[in-house]
Amino acid sequence: MPARSVQLSARRPADRVRVVDVAGELDGASAALVLRFLDSQCKTGRELDHIVLDVTNVSAYDPAATEQLCAGLRFLPVPVALAGCSSRFTMLPLRGRTALSSTACYPSTAAAVQTLLGRRSARSGGPRRPHDGVPGRPVAAPALRDAPAADGEPAPS
Repeated sequence: MPARSVQLSARRPADRVRVVDVAGELDGASAALVLRFLDSQCKTGRELDHIVLDVTNVSAYDPAATEQLCAGLRFLPVPVALAGCSSRFTMLPLRGRTALSSTACYPSTAAAVQTLLGRRSARSGGPRRPHDGVPGRPVAAPALRDAPAADGEPAPS
């Protein structure tokens, strides 16, 4: 399938923060395209402390593509946080949820930007990952492990 199944755009809501909006289907080809786009945003010549990947408008997640995307985020020179994935997290197959749990997730782009900007002004030293123990815990997969399963039974620990 061609990588045209996804649309990408970038905006700068604050100094040193870039938001990349993703819309469409996240499959193998589009995950590679997203990673290339993120890499290009890191090389714009502007100083960046964080990139927020807004996946609110992603209509379908392929588990293998989700793994590919999350694994690739670790190799970018700028920390990347996800926004807008928490509402669909429980609908993803286990393989996709596991991949997303390794990445900081926020309920919205506004929440991510606000939290990340607060961390930037409070820190000393180099850039931090969103989960480095700075106050203001992001929404993440482990918080959902106690949610009841679809059949009403508690989820296994």
